[in-house]
Amino acid sequence: MKSFVCIASYTSPHEYYILQNKLQDAEINHYFSNEQLVTLMVNTGGIRLMIHPDDLEEAMNILKETEDDSKNLGIV
Repeated sequence: MKSFVCIASYTSPHEYYILQNKLQDAEINHYFSNEQLVTLMVNTGGIRLMIHPDDLEEAMNILKETEDDSKNLGIV
């Protein structure tokens, strides 16, 4: 897994669920590191989204799209 690159980090799982589904739909090689540790320890560096370099460009596009979409969300 050393060849994977971190492109984002999150403090809790609810922050990345939509992104995770989009990455899976696009069949992008990824994983979230520290996913289990973050609930046990405070200083883990967060939950890191790790992407295989071959999928980096497509993953960055999905990440940007997801972040742009989340700016339009509000509490009703």
